[in-house]
Amino acid sequence: MREPLLHRLGAWLARHPWRVVAAWALILAGALPLAALLPGRLATEGAGVLGSESFAVKQALGRDFVNAPGEPWIVVWHGSRPALEQRAAIATAAARIKAVPHVVQVWAPTDDHADPRLLGADGHGACILISTDAGTSAGVEAVRAAAAPLRDALAAADPGVGFGMTGSFPLGNDLIKATGADSGRAERLLLLPVLALLLWVFGSPAAAALPLLLAGAASVLAFAGGALIAPWLGVNAFFQTVVSMLGLALGIDYALLITARFRERRRAGDDAEAAAAATLATAGWTVACAGGVVVASLSALLPLGLMDARSVGLGGALVVAGAVALALGLLPALLVLAAPWLEWPRRFPREPKPGRWTAWSHALLKWRWLVAPLAFVGLLVMARPLSYFEPGVPDMRFYPPELESVKGVEVLAKLGHRGWTDPAQMLVRRKDGGPILGPGGLGPLLALSRAIHADPRVGELIGPVDLAAGLRPTHYALLYARPAEAIRRHPELKGLVSADGRSAVFQVITTDMVDVNGAMALTTAIRHLEAPGLEVQVGGLAALNLDYDAQLAATLPRAIGWLLLATAVILGLMFRAVLVPLKAIVLNLLVVGASIGTLVWVFQLGHGARWVGLNEGLGTLPTLVPMLVFCLTFGLSMDYEVFMIGRVREERRAADGEEQAIARGLEATGGVIVAAAGIMVLVCGAFAGAHMIFVKLFGAGMALAILLDVTVVRLVLAPALLAIAGRWNWWPGER
Repeated sequence: MREPLLHRLGAWLARHPWRVVAAWALILAGALPLAALLPGRLATEGAGVLGSESFAVKQALGRDFVNAPGEPWIVVWHGSRPALEQRAAIATAAARIKAVPHVVQVWAPTDDHADPRLLGADGHGACILISTDAGTSAGVEAVRAAAAPLRDALAAADPGVGFGMTGSFPLGNDLIKATGADSGRAERLLLLPVLALLLWVFGSPAAAALPLLLAGAASVLAFAGGALIAPWLGVNAFFQTVVSMLGLALGIDYALLITARFRERRRAGDDAEAAAAATLATAGWTVACAGGVVVASLSALLPLGLMDARSVGLGGALVVAGAVALALGLLPALLVLAAPWLEWPRRFPREPKPGRWTAWSHALLKWRWLVAPLAFVGLLVMARPLSYFEPGVPDMRFYPPELESVKGVEVLAKLGHRGWTDPAQMLVRRKDGGPILGPGGLGPLLALSRAIHADPRVGELIGPVDLAAGLRPTHYALLYARPAEAIRRHPELKGLVSADGRSAVFQVITTDMVDVNGAMALTTAIRHLEAPGLEVQVGGLAALNLDYDAQLAATLPRAIGWLLLATAVILGLMFRAVLVPLKAIVLNLLVVGASIGTLVWVFQLGHGARWVGLNEGLGTLPTLVPMLVFCLTFGLSMDYEVFMIGRVREERRAADGEEQAIARGLEATGGVIVAAAGIMVLVCGAFAGAHMIFVKLFGAGMALAILLDVTVVRLVLAPALLAIAGRWNWWPGER
């Protein structure tokens, strides 16, 4: 009879270990330079929601306008001394900033006829506005370097001065760096604890080192893949975070399972080649199936049409695929080469005590009708706070206060110009397609401007009929009767009117009393304004948030449905059973519900917020956070389901009855699952200590889900339900 494919693959890898290692070394050597390019290719801002109104405005501004107004970069300061005391330093900084590549225009408070809005009301604060035609990380650093002498001069005269460079793009750039720093810090903190845990599990330095080696290699492959796809598909800092987290956790998990099974086969008397073949045919099959379930879970994020979700989905899928490929294609060869050292030193091996898990399983199975309902109710209680979930969008509390761009926002608020960082862009066209500033367009534009100004949430309005205070409709009619003269007198019109003269853009800047949710409400109100003869579209950050939430609400049911269906199909085909996948899905939903409910309880409502480094609850949680945690933890929890159920199915062929098979399966996998989950909790828990709230949320949610999955589900509820269902678990395939 022909051996299974994985059995034959394991035997071939064992016969040619050096050839295999050399091939993978070449692959990884080629991937390393690519991986180093990833941070510079990450998007610092969302690409928008395809097909949405905000996306259409963004596209039109880039296509039809010359230097259309956008989110400016802002150098801002405020102190106890007059803001213009260092005039020479301000003028020099403005000139140096103007020389930075891609800087189009600079407005400084020391310019002739400078806009008085560049000064704060008390005269102790001021800002420099910067317009660019392309945003790059190097550009942000270059502008900061150009402004550094001004910062030093201001600080020398006034040590308490607040200073920063901010704006939508600089903030996004700083968040990428902060996310990368969080990931690097977590990985450095984890190295020794994870190595110590692996040494405790294996009792062998060689056996402990292999999972860490594969985890690092999986991350390198995923980062290299991300560097290749980023210019085409667009991914942001979430890609980096999820690769670092899952690469370390799952890379170790899969390598741990295969290494443990290889050592088990060696102790049973197999030589290295036979052990490698048997390991891939059993544990290798489990890893392949588990990885497939995780990839299927993450693929549910791709159809959402959102960059954040796409970044997590692609990053997770790449690193899981890399971890599976390395576990199946490289690890057996490494195990064969390291076989003589896998049991060294023999004087302190950590081997499972015979019957340790058997005793637990017998007690558990005896009381299954009691423990199963208790565990079930406990998870439902933990999920109860989900009813208090309040969706919202991130505000400045979600960002590390030590970032310069965040400090800049705080200083800008002291000047009364907080809304300058993310103005709404209102794109206006005539419905009949005529010139927007012609006789048929000017009147409706003026009426629209008056309606916008009447809203108390609007602080400033910048547009072609808001050039200066006090100008009357007759003035604008005379001005636009001679377009060339109008542009000569008001050069800013080049950015406010499209090249073909058929569109105009207004910048709507909110007052400082308007928060993120208020800006979204204002955008909704503008979108519903009556504007006879005009077509009005609104873009900008608030509009993007509205379109983002609408897209998520429209696609979320399909994404969850796909996740559940794909998981059910994969598990059904794996185990040729109906009850196993249904039970696994229900248990995973309970675990995920309990973990997200706890996130709501702690992060949103603030109970125990200080335990996670917050002074108070956030009040809301971004809608995407529960979705990302749901998909990530759903797939990861399914790993342990596959590990345990797969082994129980193997043991049924030799066991005397269902309960004995469950006991043997739990004894064989209990230690490995606990060790793997312990590492996963360590990894995710380290990310829960990040400065970035998003990273903290993901890390805390995943760590809690894995902890609940192992302690409550895999070691209690799942075996109890297996025993309750008995032979019906395997209907109709192997009953």
